[in-house]
Amino acid sequence: MTATDNNDKQLLFRLFPLILRDPAAARQNNPVYCYGTASELSEAAAWTGRQMEKVDLALRVCEITADAFTEELIRYIHSGRPMKDFASSYCGYDVLILRYPEKLARKELTMQKLYCVINEYLIKGRPIIVFSSASPADLEGVEERIVSQLTGGIVLHLEEAQV
Repeated sequence: MTATDNNDKQLLFRLFPLILRDPAAARQNNPVYCYGTASELSEAAAWTGRQMEKVDLALRVCEITADAFTEELIRYIHSGRPMKDFASSYCGYDVLILRYPEKLARKELTMQKLYCVINEYLIKGRPIIVFSSASPADLEGVEERIVSQLTGGIVLHLEEAQV
């Protein structure tokens, strides 16, 4: 489902509490891919965090940027720990919030590991919320299977409010 009208922000604000409270809604609408300007994304991400706290104070949220995911993967490699354990280190959370997936472009190993993490969340029906400055069509250099995963639910275009 792709929403592109001026009510996307309102839809986003109504959708998150439903997804967090209702596993069936999470599976049907998962993930939620939001794209727009930096100011819109910051506002939406901050609002999302506050809503999660209202819904469930015990909710375990993994919020990470694509760059931070890459840096963590590099540290993991240098630590000498088995690579098969890397993805599972992210799977103890209830919600995954990924920011700026466009920065994964041409980072093959990072994309491979992120694919595994996203797949685990999707299989378990755990919500994934993506905030990007790029539309799905503009995710050049990101593997098609990841783009497909990230856009398999709802795609929202967050635009500056019209005055």
